[in-house]
Parts: sequence; structure tokens; C-alpha cells
Amino acid sequence: MNPFLVQISYGSSSVTLSDREQYPYFARVNPSDDRKAKAIIMLLEKLNKGESNINSLILLHSGSLYGRTAADVSSRNTINFKSMRLIKSGI
Repeated sequence: MNPFLVQISYGSSSVTLSDREQYPYFARVNPSDDRKAKAIIMLLEKLNKGESNINSLILLHSGSLYGRTAADVSSRNTINFKSMRLIKSGI
């Protein structure tokens, strides 16, 4: 009998669960938080190439794992913006 249980989540988006060594039998339908943050940055960069000309980006985030992940991914992937400010909310 196999002692491992395969889990497929429809709502878990934590980046922590993407660790295949720690969670080899976990799969998700919903993308992880870091993928969502990367998609938002890609959208903003695409808009920046048009007439919008976005010079600055301010990201208001919470201190939760979701907020910290979004802030971390955003700060690593926003090299095309002249100004980037991360503001941590007390929420």
C-alpha cells in the first residue's frame, strides 16, 4: 500500500507549496503567487512600451506571505521602471 496521498488544490497559491522536494505529491489548479506577480509586472511592462509611459511603480503590500511574495517578485523584475517603491501596509 502506498503511504503517500496525492493532493490537488484549487485554491492554494502559496509559493512554499511549489517546493517539489518537500511536497512531491502536491499539485494545483490555481497559479502560485509568484507567477501571478510576474504576470502583473509583464502586463505593466507591456503597457509601458506603449503610449502610457509608466515611469514609476508603487506597490502597497501586506506583511503576509502573499504580500511579501508579490513585493519580492516585483522588486526583482521591475528593472525597466525608472522608479520603484515598495510600501508595506499595516494590514
